[in-house]
Amino acid sequence: IEVDGMDDFEDASGYAKPLTPEFIQKVNDTVCGVAADADIIITTARIFGRPAPITVPTSAVETFKRGAVIVDMNADVGGNCEATEAGSIITTKNGVIIVGTSNLPGTLATTASMLYSNNLTTFMCSLVDEGEVVVSEDDDILVGAPEGSDFHVPGMGGVLICKDGTIHPKQTRLSEVVA
Repeated sequence: IEVDGMDDFEDASGYAKPLTPEFIQKVNDTVCGVAADADIIITTARIFGRPAPITVPTSAVETFKRGAVIVDMNADVGGNCEATEAGSIITTKNGVIIVGTSNLPGTLATTASMLYSNNLTTFMCSLVDEGEVVVSEDDDILVGAPEGSDFHVPGMGGVLICKDGTIHPKQTRLSEVVA
């Protein structure tokens, strides 16, 4: 949501500068007017070294539709939503869910690492059959999807780059770079 004049309140690092009371009201009115019909609202206004400015007052949350979700990225510094409870996920009386997880961006690395680990484990297990490593030329993940498939990428094979000491024939882009 763009608010006229917002660029005047951002420093070179991208952090918000302190806002005037008049501008805070302008932001609140603009954001809350649009957000009342939204399914999800993600708040991000942060002022370095200060509490986060309230951009979604409780009075606005009371007008949001049941099932709407507010993700307050600044719960750890007071929150942009007045009803945010740091470290908690709450549901208001009118059914709005407010996510106040502290340091939410810091939790992404853990989730990404677990996802990568699960994907790698599943992939490695797919290469083993009865205790033996099996490299199947029929496996689209290994050698790439065939021409005509929605998943075919010209010049790129799958994850199998080399076999028997040579670059796999479907890795034509890689062959051009290495040759």
